[in-house]
Amino acid sequence: MNKPLQTKSFLLFLSMAVLLLLFAQTACISGSKNVQKKQPIILKPDLPSSDKSEVTPPNSNTTVPQKTVTPTGTKLPPPPENPVKVHKEPAVIDTTAGRLLPKLPPVFSVAVMLPFGARNYQPNAAMDSVPENSNLALEFYEGMLLAFDKLKQEGISLKVNVLDTENNPDVAARLLQTPELQAADVIVGPVYNKELKPVAAFAQQNKIPMIAPLSPSGGVTRQNPYYLLANPSIEAQCAAIYRYIATGYGKKRIIAVCTNKPNETTLADLFFGFSGTAVLPETRDVPPVMVNKLVYAFQNQATLESYLSAAEDNMVVVTSFDPLLIHDLTSKLNQLRSKYRITLFGMPNWLNLETIDFGYMANLNLHLPLPFFQNKLNPANTEFKRNYFYTFQTQPTEYACRGYDLMLWLGRALQNNGKNFIQNPHEVNPAGIYTNFVFEPTITGQYAATSKLTTPDYLENRFVNIVRYRPDFMFEVVNK
Repeated sequence: MNKPLQTKSFLLFLSMAVLLLLFAQTACISGSKNVQKKQPIILKPDLPSSDKSEVTPPNSNTTVPQKTVTPTGTKLPPPPENPVKVHKEPAVIDTTAGRLLPKLPPVFSVAVMLPFGARNYQPNAAMDSVPENSNLALEFYEGMLLAFDKLKQEGISLKVNVLDTENNPDVAARLLQTPELQAADVIVGPVYNKELKPVAAFAQQNKIPMIAPLSPSGGVTRQNPYYLLANPSIEAQCAAIYRYIATGYGKKRIIAVCTNKPNETTLADLFFGFSGTAVLPETRDVPPVMVNKLVYAFQNQATLESYLSAAEDNMVVVTSFDPLLIHDLTSKLNQLRSKYRITLFGMPNWLNLETIDFGYMANLNLHLPLPFFQNKLNPANTEFKRNYFYTFQTQPTEYACRGYDLMLWLGRALQNNGKNFIQNPHEVNPAGIYTNFVFEPTITGQYAATSKLTTPDYLENRFVNIVRYRPDFMFEVVNK
């Protein structure tokens, strides 16, 4: 009886074990439906997926091309016959972040040489006196400072080194040994001829462009393609007068009036060359104009009248700087203007003469050649004057305006072509606020030359404002 009972107990235990095993398997299978599969950890989340060919790194506008994977059995389409070429700026690698960055703009080194005279400055008791030469340098440099700020806003980077020549050629020569000048991309200055000569020789030897900002003299250097004369010579101003006359008006004649002083006679004689044998860009394509010369010695009115024509426009060009002659001549011409059509042309210094009668000048339709002219109605002039006053608490002088104009042109020229801008100076917009910058190869003596000379001595700015004094006593520029 015990054996069947034991057998029955064993079968019951075995059945319970099987049921427990089946329950455990069922629980595992049903529980697997609620378990989410973990995603693998991506160490480089910015890597592209296989269906993309380009990737843009974070915080970068540079697109990095990726290797293209071609599926087996698939042919790539043929390339286009005229593919579009996209220009991309060269890039540099930021190794700390592993990103491609745009190439930084070049930084040009500019050496500024001006006669500040700081070493020899002796202030007065009121501390309100500045020597004239120092004032000129300070005002010119203040204009340059505003130009530097403007260029920075345009993305043009300059490294500027300012050096004091002390209005001394020996000091200027010593400065040429400094690292600032040895490494300069361009030199602005000095101001005076005695300082310009050693610097021009240095620039020629080291092939560094230099700009004479204020001197109009062409006798500083010879056969020096690195020397730029920003202020047109008086000969260039006379050539601008002739071109303006020759390309305008109707039938006309030129009466060149001068004293017997050599410099005035030389300028008057230039007009014969302009009309006939001189070979200049200003006169190359203009018709010749008949020229007469009057050596004025305060002759009577009848002598003066004998040079005038009732049938033509009389262009009276006075190459004299003598205020007494100018007053006497213009007084007599004013009396003759009812009988003759007279247009008077003077020299740039006439604006500074205290004895000049501007009533006569308005009657005689006065024209002047001015390398610098401030048009008060020009919005750019108004903006510069406002910025200058805000910065320096005073109104800008002519030198401040010149410094601003020249530095803006130079900075943009460097941005266009680097220090090789002298090879193609016309590629830069020549227009300034107070003048234009049109540099032409110039040869000493070319204004009187009768044949074309081939080896230039320097580059000269040949643009000159021709301004007219209107009957309402206002000046206006008449050549654009």
